[in-house]
Amino acid sequence: MNEQPLGSTYTLTDRLGAGAMGTVYRGRDKAGAPFAFKVLRPEFAEDPALVQRFVQERSALTQVEHPNVVRMHDLVIEGETLAIVMDLVDGGDLRALLRQEGTLSPAQAAQLAGGIANGLSAVHAAGLVHRDVKPENVLLDRSGTTTVPRVTDFGIARLADAAAATRSTMALGTPNYVAPEIAEGRPATGAADVYSLGIVLYELCAGVTPFEGGSQLAVIRRHGDATAPRPDGIPDQLWAAIRDMLAKGPAERPTMAQIAPYLTNLGVSLAGHPAAARLTEPLPIPSPTTQLSPPPPSQEAWTPPREPERPRRRRGALVAGLAVAALVLGGGGYLASQTLLGGEDAAADAEDGSEADGDAAPATDAPAATPAAAEETTAEPTTQDPTTEEPTTEEPSETTTTTEEPAVMPDVVGSTLSGARADLRGVTVQVVEQLDEKAVDNTVLEQSVAAGEAWPDTVELTVARRPVMVYMDSLSSVESDEFRSETAELDGESYPRSLVGGSWPYGTSGFREWNLSRGYRQLVATVGRSDNATSATEQVQVEVFADQRKLWSERVVLGDPVAMKVDVTDVLRLRIEFTALDDQDPHLVLGDIHLLGLPGEVPEPEDD
Repeated sequence: MNEQPLGSTYTLTDRLGAGAMGTVYRGRDKAGAPFAFKVLRPEFAEDPALVQRFVQERSALTQVEHPNVVRMHDLVIEGETLAIVMDLVDGGDLRALLRQEGTLSPAQAAQLAGGIANGLSAVHAAGLVHRDVKPENVLLDRSGTTTVPRVTDFGIARLADAAAATRSTMALGTPNYVAPEIAEGRPATGAADVYSLGIVLYELCAGVTPFEGGSQLAVIRRHGDATAPRPDGIPDQLWAAIRDMLAKGPAERPTMAQIAPYLTNLGVSLAGHPAAARLTEPLPIPSPTTQLSPPPPSQEAWTPPREPERPRRRRGALVAGLAVAALVLGGGGYLASQTLLGGEDAAADAEDGSEADGDAAPATDAPAATPAAAEETTAEPTTQDPTTEEPTTEEPSETTTTTEEPAVMPDVVGSTLSGARADLRGVTVQVVEQLDEKAVDNTVLEQSVAAGEAWPDTVELTVARRPVMVYMDSLSSVESDEFRSETAELDGESYPRSLVGGSWPYGTSGFREWNLSRGYRQLVATVGRSDNATSATEQVQVEVFADQRKLWSERVVLGDPVAMKVDVTDVLRLRIEFTALDDQDPHLVLGDIHLLGLPGEVPEPEDD
């Protein structure tokens, strides 16, 4: 394709592919850095409510940075074009690998799924839910010595859901991978992503998804009603993970942060197991009269890794059994096989955000702990012969759980953000960024929960960010009338990077408009009438609009300049207008007008 500009910063070069949401291109920025660009379908950009919703989530989307995530760098809106700027990953996607291989070995499947889970855990930690986990949304980075899976398109499905809502249609993601609760219209949580990843892992091992075939409605019904049949060739430890990830109740699944290290470890311990034969169609769904027996005892007890030391409640290892229930509806029935949880906070992992459907069931005797049943513990792991180890559940419950004094909130003011997060593991940390030219970048300025108070579930940290300054005269405008760049004088002070409008013989009103395709936070200027103005009594009305919303309005007169500081967070279209109220010489000066933004989110200013 011929090169074409995208906004004022990017150039599209090659078309890479297309999907339901839009077309993906290869391209570059002004500095020549390569990126991938997803240009969304025109109808998304034409819906102001959808665009506004996506803009509101822009900061959260662009802050997710992890080796297993395709990072979103920018959002571009220009006319009828809505585009997302992302990392360029050239290794193809997981779907292409499945077409090539048919099935993967248990170790390779676990290793890839563990990487995907790590990426999704970072997405959940940012307060986001992917909503559409499937092989097409996992890119493979082959730039290093190993293939690294990287999750892409997180947040895109949220826009698609909003689009469906505005069109009175039902948005379900991709039916073969959709969690039962999403199909029922319940809110999406991180548990839905766990379920979808369980389907992907099943497909990596078997070559097909467990419930595919027939109409979309039939597929969705199976997700809610049927138990996934176990294909041959999947080791017990890996099947235990798949089974628990596919639990029908969101609270009965392991969290993404729990399942990630378990799968990663299996990627090592299962080396040497051959890949199973690829199924040509899904296995028959177990009949309602079939009795499912628990899997053999696992030689690897699934225990989340120990967290850094901090005061917290400790729990003994929890075990679970497999409950088999036959439910009859009308003339037919179905079998629901699910793991019963043995702890009260199975859905309380803040990074996952999943919601419990009800009280967790008590722990029951079982041969081995499974992923959904293994809760966090600070006990040191031990190695014992599983044939001689006394089951935990034989002891009274009060002897398997101990508590310590409740933890208290530490003082993290002055700490770096990463240090504060390390001190607050298990707490949902909400970050408010505050531009501060004097403070050390990325240090905590304030905390919403005072030091010494009870250990919180959520805390808000105000974090200092040293801004980058970008002068407006260095940015290309979309439209401009009666504005020009020059040095100007206001009340005896010189402003060399000013925008001046309406001086004779020019008009008495004017405007200038820009597309802001980066994460700017503040618009700053000294606004007044030039010392060279010919009319001393003229008043000039100055107004600032952002995405068609008025943010600032002021009347200025000769000799009395005013300071302008406007919050432009997530603004994509900026417009400044002026009008001389007496139709005389306005000679308006926007003295040294500039934008402030965060390093990495805005282009570094070029040397003049």
